[in-house]
Amino acid sequence: MKKTLFPAVLALVLIALSATACNFLDNDIPDGGVPNDVSFYTGCPLSFYFVDENGNDLVQFEDRTTWPTAFRDPAQPSVRENAVAGARTYEGKDGVVILYNNDANSLWMDPDEGLYRFQTFFWGVTPEQQFAFPVYLGESEDLLTVGYKYLTSSDNIQITGASWAVEITSVKYNGVEVFVGNEKGKVFVTKPSQGGDTTVRIGSI
Repeated sequence: MKKTLFPAVLALVLIALSATACNFLDNDIPDGGVPNDVSFYTGCPLSFYFVDENGNDLVQFEDRTTWPTAFRDPAQPSVRENAVAGARTYEGKDGVVILYNNDANSLWMDPDEGLYRFQTFFWGVTPEQQFAFPVYLGESEDLLTVGYKYLTSSDNIQITGASWAVEITSVKYNGVEVFVGNEKGKVFVTKPSQGGDTTVRIGSI
């Protein structure tokens, strides 16, 4: 099944199922039901920026080792290297977009912040209400934990092309809530150049 990138901020996003899960749409789900143990991914309602303690961008276009990556499951360094090796670009409405990691990850320059912003698919497994997955930047590994509410036609909403959908209710970066109350949808992850704790805040730089 073709994957789709969702760069816009979304509060409610329809599921995008992997090829192995497509059969559930037609055969194994009762009307108004949600299947068990189906992996899915959906669009990202947030933009992530990685900076040092002085607000300088840690992502450099020319150096792919600085590109952040996110995966459904923990990934070895060789897997992360391969994820950025096959990057491609296209001209989007916000400028040049870099797609990599099988189009699950993207980067583009935010002219307002003067920083590269990063987005990734959000993964989950039905009917779990939370799913955690790793985000890598260089040698560092962080954790994104996404909360979901499952929706079906019984919730009096229109679901096109599927029998169920998910609503993102919470996103925590290293345990810090970054979705609820974040009207601008921007998350700044600060990693000090001399080491030290990663800090997370929302809003604008």
